[in-house]
Amino acid sequence: MENLMSVDQVAEYLQVHRNTVFNLLKRDKMPAFKLGSVYRFRKSQIDAWIDSKHQVLTPDPNRRPYE
Repeated sequence: MENLMSVDQVAEYLQVHRNTVFNLLKRDKMPAFKLGSVYRFRKSQIDAWIDSKHQVLTPDPNRRPYE
């Protein structure tokens, strides 16, 4: 069975404050489930969520640089 992560572990993994994790949870923006009264996360789902949000930014060749 895959290891589960706590809010603090996810915050450390994502390098954000734990309040950021709670804010994302409150808005249903992050995959998690409740086990009793605490949130738990599967690392594989967090990684997939990150991948779904990841955008590769490529420079627009038609855009002029700031002068």
